[in-house]
Amino acid sequence: MASLTLATLGTILIDNIRHLDGAEGHLGGGGLYAAIGARMWLQPETVRLPTGCSRSSVPKKFLDELDQFGETVWMWDEDSKESMLETEIIDARASFRYLNPRPPLTIACLNAQKIRYLHFCCSPADLAISLAMLSEPRPRIVYESLPINCNPANLMALKAILPLVDVFSPNHEELELFLRGDIESLVSMYAEFGARTIVVRAGARGCFISNKNPMLGACDSRWLLPYWTAEEAKENVRETTGAGNSFLGGLCAGMAIAGGCWTSITDSYAGAAHGSVSASFVVQQPGLPHFSTGKEETWNGESPHQRLKIYFPCTYVLTSGQLEEGNARMSSHTTP
Repeated sequence: MASLTLATLGTILIDNIRHLDGAEGHLGGGGLYAAIGARMWLQPETVRLPTGCSRSSVPKKFLDELDQFGETVWMWDEDSKESMLETEIIDARASFRYLNPRPPLTIACLNAQKIRYLHFCCSPADLAISLAMLSEPRPRIVYESLPINCNPANLMALKAILPLVDVFSPNHEELELFLRGDIESLVSMYAEFGARTIVVRAGARGCFISNKNPMLGACDSRWLLPYWTAEEAKENVRETTGAGNSFLGGLCAGMAIAGGCWTSITDSYAGAAHGSVSASFVVQQPGLPHFSTGKEETWNGESPHQRLKIYFPCTYVLTSGQLEEGNARMSSHTTP
């Protein structure tokens, strides 16, 4: 049976974007971007995204775009009568609607494969149902809630599942939709609810990590800056859609790389550094990064590993001793 580093039950869809001067279609969805964020670091056979539809229902231009990242990444259901989920977006998201029903995606879609990290993007109630279906040994669970479900009415359901989640990762806006306050004080509240590792994706501020699980690295809290500085962002940040999802895919890949064997201690901070690099490629253009193969795989003409060598030591470390450790880690990072 295949062993996966990351599986995601987030969505993959086609965004039909309508402008005054015409229309264009892009692949999108939280699951797609999470898979791409992980794929930057991992071999295609170790990343999986159930699509909930048949391959034959997808236009060829989108299949070709997906297949370049590895045909094994995408799980197709040839018995499904559903087509890929589609949206219509008018005037820069002033109007947004789904054009067809969202295909149901559950743990059963993954055919009981052995998985190290499992990414969810759903309501707390739906997550509770999925977690009840898991058998031991369980994968590490990385969870982001859908913005539509981030409200005080869902707070009790969120509290119930937080102790069962390994990494809870809202963005800064979603964090404040449940409760009010600044990021660091809110993170302390969620930790009291039972969240052991919290990674808040805060856009141009970077990310804030609070870890209380010794299996996921140092038990402390710290900020990591974004990959692009404020000055660099003026030229390099063109579109932020999917950046947070790709961050989580990179986070899972980075923790898997840092952790080595299946049950070993890993490092959520090293994971977040990988996530920041994954997001740095996604924000450079609308849609997915340009991918090419040759002597090595490149994304937008650059290697994620080279970006990590630049980024990781200067953002992760707090002391000179940790700087040496960070540089040593960089020399040993290879794609598994």
